[in-house]
Amino acid sequence: MIVAWQGWQIEVPDDWSPVKIEGDAQAGYLLMADLDRAKVGIRWQLQKGKKFDAKVAAAKVLREEVGELEAKKATPDALGDWVSPLLYRDNEPPGRDLWIAYSKKTSRLFQVVYHAHQRDDVLRQKLLPTLVDGSLDDQLSWSVFELSCRTPPGMHLAKQRLNAGDLSLSFEGPGRRVATVRQIAPAKLALARWPMARWIAEQASWRGHEFKMVGEPDATSEVQTQKVVRRRRFCWMFWLVRQFMVLARHDQAKNRLMVVDASDKKLAREIMQSTGWARMNELKTEGAKQN
Repeated sequence: MIVAWQGWQIEVPDDWSPVKIEGDAQAGYLLMADLDRAKVGIRWQLQKGKKFDAKVAAAKVLREEVGELEAKKATPDALGDWVSPLLYRDNEPPGRDLWIAYSKKTSRLFQVVYHAHQRDDVLRQKLLPTLVDGSLDDQLSWSVFELSCRTPPGMHLAKQRLNAGDLSLSFEGPGRRVATVRQIAPAKLALARWPMARWIAEQASWRGHEFKMVGEPDATSEVQTQKVVRRRRFCWMFWLVRQFMVLARHDQAKNRLMVVDASDKKLAREIMQSTGWARMNELKTEGAKQN
């Protein structure tokens, strides 16, 4: 399973799930666990200053985490494009394995903490080789709880709602560009409760009473489309977008209802087309391994 957040991504076992997510692109923390215990935590922090030294910073963080004596046991661990990586392994689990490195692409210092309950090579052999950091100025990939999408350059995460069976990520960008991608599962139960048109109307209501739907949803294709405009009496609210589009699709293969709203139709279509990218990549990887 691929987990992608704030410009970085990693591949983890399917039975691991994020249980804590906090922060933004500059600094944050994501903790993953299985049904029994915490498994891995990833922390990132933007580094500023002309005198910044990645090697010194990594060594300092390591000493703060494990202490002066234990830090001496850490070894350099060259891996991919990471700068000054250090790997510390706790030889007497249960304990923590810690990897620290700097990314030139985003000027962020990363810490990956693996909670080792037995001596294994999961961190070094399976997790770290799949950890990738990308430029925050490019298209960003997002994947959490099997909800995955991509956002165009310049858009950042403004809000997240990660409830069981109803997940949504809201984004904002320059020029008052806004977008929300929502996943409701299982779709069969959702559509038994409300028809597709009702889910579209419910999504449109998230924008508030300042907006109204125009006409009926366009159901001529697999993706139903609904236009929503700002009411005339709220024209003085210049900070609100004038209109946005709501797109809805029933992903029968995955039994999910995908709903995307955005400040323009092109943006909504781009995000809708990108939903499910993580699962597609996993299927390609599985196929390559089998061949």
